[in-house]
Formats: sequence, structure tokens, C-alpha cells
Amino acid sequence: WEYHNPNYQIAARMVEVVSGMAFDAYLRQHVFGPLGMRDSRTINTADDLPPSACGHLVVLGVPLAVPEPRAFGNGSGGVLSSAHDMAAWLIMQGQRGRGPDGAAIISPASITTMRTPSPVSGAYALGWTIGETASGSPMLSHSGDLFTSTAQQLLLPDTGWGVAVMANTGLV
Repeated sequence: WEYHNPNYQIAARMVEVVSGMAFDAYLRQHVFGPLGMRDSRTINTADDLPPSACGHLVVLGVPLAVPEPRAFGNGSGGVLSSAHDMAAWLIMQGQRGRGPDGAAIISPASITTMRTPSPVSGAYALGWTIGETASGSPMLSHSGDLFTSTAQQLLLPDTGWGVAVMANTGLV
């Protein structure tokens, strides 16, 4: 009923077992590809990060480039993406699961399930924290932090607007 990395690692493994495909291949075929997310993929551990993925920590006000520790598994923090691809992801979320060509990527029922908090959590749904803006508009958010990078996505479902921010600094 709340976010816990191992739960998402188990879910990714379940996708592999049921589909017979590696998690990355499954997402590329069923999500990333149909959404035109050509720069997105998943990795198993920080050892699989490309050499260009250099994150930073701020120590005494000075950003220091440091390698990412081996701290995550596929399904929880292992998605590499670009700003363009994150826009495609948020547009699909705003279109109730439909891709740029109108094809269903995720069913409307799945979108509703993903956005329905557990009765015991209050605000946490499947990957989204449910809240509202200062003016009372519904807002969905999901953040991700690794040791050397940070990401945040916000969706205002009533407006169709979404914002994704990614930074190559962590623990800020």
C-alpha cells in the first residue's frame, strides 16, 4: 500500500516470467515503442549505466561527480529516459492511456487503478502520490532519487498538463 523498491523489482520479474521477455524488451515493445520513446530503456543495476551518466553530489556547496552505487534493481529506479520521452509518457497519462496515434497503451481501467490510493495509505496509488495544488486542483506526482540523480513528474489530470524534471544531482 506504499512505495517499496523490492515490490517493484518483484513486479518487473513477474512481467518477465509471465511474458517470457526481459523487462526492458517488454517495455520497449509494449510501452516505449508505441509511445515513440526511442531514448528510453531499463537497466538492472547501476553497473549498466552508460559512461555518459555522470551524477553529482553536493558536498559543502560544491557539486562533485561521483559514480552511482549499485543500489537498485530493474523495476525500481532502472528507467533511463530523455525529456522528449518523458513528455510522451506524460501525454499518454493525460490522454487516459492512449498513445500519440490514439492506440491504447494502457486501458482506462488500468489508469484508474494506478490512480486510486489504497484505503490504508490515504495518498499513495500504484506509482503516483495523489494530492492537489494550492488552488485545489487534482495533482498526481511521482519522484525518484538515486544517489547521484533526481527526477520528478507531476500531472494535472483535469488540465492535461504534465511536467517532468530530471537532474544529475542527488540527495539535495
